[in-house]
Amino acid sequence: MNETDKFKDEFDIELMEEIGKETISQFLEKMYYNEEKTKIWVSQILDTTLKELSKLNKPFKYVATCTLMEKNGSPLTASNICLWDENSDGY
Repeated sequence: MNETDKFKDEFDIELMEEIGKETISQFLEKMYYNEEKTKIWVSQILDTTLKELSKLNKPFKYVATCTLMEKNGSPLTASNICLWDENSDGY
């Protein structure tokens, strides 16, 4: 088994999606968009998602992003950056 196959066996994408969807539902189900509350919601969603992922005790580092915006036809522009240490972070 090569490294890519080993990674696929260990990293359960469906489980990650389930955790994300459950967390989002927990905080946003039956809520209406409120710009004043978005920072709190985003923080709660990210904190809870990362806590749930850490409970899996997998040898992974997780990056979670969350964007909330009102669905009103406005465009969304986003950017991000990820940094890692090749010596200690591996793959």
